[in-house]
Amino acid sequence: MAFDLVWEPSGVWRRYSGRLTAADLLASLNQVQIDPRYDRLRYSLNDFLAVESVDDVSGIMDVVIAGSIGGAYSNPRLVMAIVARHESVLAHAGMFIRPDFPYPVKIFQEIDAARAWLGASGAQPQME
Repeated sequence: MAFDLVWEPSGVWRRYSGRLTAADLLASLNQVQIDPRYDRLRYSLNDFLAVESVDDVSGIMDVVIAGSIGGAYSNPRLVMAIVARHESVLAHAGMFIRPDFPYPVKIFQEIDAARAWLGASGAQPQME
């Protein structure tokens, strides 16, 4: 498994590393959405900074996006930050920026900037 889920007080930090596969994306989505804490989440911090390579995931991106849209029926209060520098990850992350997506999504290249945006949105408590 090339991802870890770190449950934080108001959200989940998904840390991907190494080789990113379609199975990782689907497993991460499923593990978060079936967890009883999902309905109380305020943010999802998707950290792809440690990803070194990406398998062809284009065939499942519609499923991931549909799963995220479906999850909004259970929890419409989410805010999603995506942190990446890998070209392929950035290209696929851009697919979440669309008018029919049910919650705010922003792409960053630094964790600190993503956390600051999440804090400004009220999704994450401000760090002191």
